[in-house]
Amino acid sequence: MTNLLDVALIGCGRRMQRVYFAVLPRLAEWVRVTAVCDPRAENREAAAMHFGAPAFDSLSALLKARPMVAAFVATPPSSHHAVSCLLSEHGVHHLVETPMCDTLAQARDMAARAQRKDVKFRVAEQFWRDPVDLLARKLMAAGAIGRVGRITHFQAHLGYHNNSRHQLMAGSAPIAVNALESRMDTVHYINTERNHRDETFRNRSFHFPDGLLITDIAGNIKGALGRYDRPGLMEIDGTHGAIVQEAAGHWTGRAEVRLVPAARLTDGSGGYSESHPILYRYRDDDGEVAESALFARADDLVYLGAHVELPQGRFTVDNDFAPLGVATPGQAAFAGVVRDFSELARAGAPDPFTPEMAVMSLTMELAAALSARREGARVALTDPEIERLDAERFGAVRAQFGFDPLDIEAVAAHVFPKP
Repeated sequence: MTNLLDVALIGCGRRMQRVYFAVLPRLAEWVRVTAVCDPRAENREAAAMHFGAPAFDSLSALLKARPMVAAFVATPPSSHHAVSCLLSEHGVHHLVETPMCDTLAQARDMAARAQRKDVKFRVAEQFWRDPVDLLARKLMAAGAIGRVGRITHFQAHLGYHNNSRHQLMAGSAPIAVNALESRMDTVHYINTERNHRDETFRNRSFHFPDGLLITDIAGNIKGALGRYDRPGLMEIDGTHGAIVQEAAGHWTGRAEVRLVPAARLTDGSGGYSESHPILYRYRDDDGEVAESALFARADDLVYLGAHVELPQGRFTVDNDFAPLGVATPGQAAFAGVVRDFSELARAGAPDPFTPEMAVMSLTMELAAALSARREGARVALTDPEIERLDAERFGAVRAQFGFDPLDIEAVAAHVFPKP
């Protein structure tokens, strides 16, 4: 492909180095890194060396030189609004990492400003591209387990990521939520370079049109302190079957489709199901391809795809990027984000996760917090108190940093704690 998208990498810290460094060189069919930008010398020098691109120490210097058509933003979340708005004002298409930003007011401004400036803007949400999620949506669309009325997550993931997954699963935004929260102290421990001394248990039930109920239950989504391991438990319940994913060790899981043969529905056997395992396909260093019912991270395996055999036929999802050396499901999900954004920016191709959905994921967080404050009362996603709660959070951000969170220049000039 000759019409590559020239991109600048803005924010070259931990997320950029762990994910973008590994995947972007393998996506040369879609993108070309033409600049890197970070106020910290060690970050920008590492990125400049890795990609062979010029380095900039400030966003203003980068925008003045303008060596790019688009940008990938992986700065601290509190800076996302300012960076996004400046890029939109300069006509630069951009992809912003999750979480989107601190407040709903900022999120709306990001989406509206990009639209006014005819800039292609997306949030780099990738959890909905997990192999089981992709297969589950295919199975639901085909009616493989009947009409789905309930989806339950336990210690899977909670918050912005799952809110985004829910919208894709439901095919719409929720209309209301009931939520409860309870905090408990824990021993001090460090996980993913963060200090923890407590955890908050959250129980959220989102109501969608047509009666679909999606529930999140989680207190420690990292599986620390002996809690249920990642990837957690997901159960999708249809009228005559279920799709179930469960942990089988830390970052190891298995999934299956459970169907009840018609003869068992009324023969006195109790309506119990038959299991159809979801199988993952891998290629090892010797080029041998094998299937496994276990999903696992492994340095010596390349993930090729996943499938399940049902009476209705074979349902499959593939890692389109395996021939390029994109080896894990997580890397494949991120590669899909980059490819789709590239095609959106260059040719206006559709993208399933829109800015409106990104804003809704943040709205869902606020609505759940409001319901928890009301001790579990049902809160509509249009409740005006959501705006007041967002104003509270806006004030907290202002107090934390000492300037208006909507002051683009002040936020852009601030050097946030090392990501």
